[in-house]
Amino acid sequence: MKIDFCKEENISDVMLFIDKYWSKNHILSISKELMYYQHYDEINNRYNYIVGYDDNHNIEGILGFIPTNKYSLDTNSSIWLSLWKTIPNSSHQLGLQLLSFLEKSINHNLIGTIGISDEANQIYKFLKYKVGIMKQFYIVNPNIDVCSICSNPIIEIINSDNESKITELDEQTLKTIDIKHSYIPYKNIDYIVKKYVKHPMYHYKLLYIHRLNLLIVAREITINQVSILRIVDCMGSLDNLYATPKFLLNYIIDNNYEYVDLLSYGLDVGLLEQGGFSSVNIDNTKIIIPMYFEPFLKENKIVRFAYKSKLDNIVLFKADADQDRPNIIREI
Repeated sequence: MKIDFCKEENISDVMLFIDKYWSKNHILSISKELMYYQHYDEINNRYNYIVGYDDNHNIEGILGFIPTNKYSLDTNSSIWLSLWKTIPNSSHQLGLQLLSFLEKSINHNLIGTIGISDEANQIYKFLKYKVGIMKQFYIVNPNIDVCSICSNPIIEIINSDNESKITELDEQTLKTIDIKHSYIPYKNIDYIVKKYVKHPMYHYKLLYIHRLNLLIVAREITINQVSILRIVDCMGSLDNLYATPKFLLNYIIDNNYEYVDLLSYGLDVGLLEQGGFSSVNIDNTKIIIPMYFEPFLKENKIVRFAYKSKLDNIVLFKADADQDRPNIIREI
């Protein structure tokens, strides 16, 4: 058994492995463009997969990962885990050996993942990772008479004013703002540009609130000609997120979104709710704020996370790992 990083010439074999052992026609098994964007390491000329080979150089297991310094060399390194799979007749220890190889090979201040199964949750818990469930929040457009994507949402009374405006940035104006991020995983403007502005399949909105020193990364999602806005990342003074509802309310009304939602961990839930966000109760089946859109499921769903970190001040968002990865190939 040999364990090593995936060389450029071996990525096709990894894609075939994903198709055969993870999921038939999985997007990372058919889209070389997305695989390159998400996993290619330009510095080391390899792909960010740890691969276990048998003596005949056949793949027996893979572990995908995404280091934050892929998007900016200035960021303190965090590592996000993605596809983790071994074949049925492989060694029982191979999966753990792949993870151990990664942990020892790359310096990092955080290693973790978002969007794991109940079974994987138990494995990470055994490995002394911190495990938990991300919290989903939302704000509904009060001007929408009948909701079609969500069901029976709570409509909070939010006091907004004409000055509660959000500025949409493009790549050029993004690079002119002065904004700092003191949370883990660390982010900067280069990170935002390379991860979101340069995304090959999705178009992200960069929403800047100067008064709050806050940059919001969001994505419009449309189902049957009705659109919602999903916040997938934030950078800057995250303690000010509780003050964003009046800004977001004006924005979703102006753009006729049914609602805006946010998936996160590490924020003050009480403050967010006091500010005007409603939180999703996963056990309340009458109020539905969908989590998954590719394919669309009109259901509440939990999203689990797991991480180990040498540092505190951890705040996680949906797109920190690969939970905002496309599942369907389509034009923007």
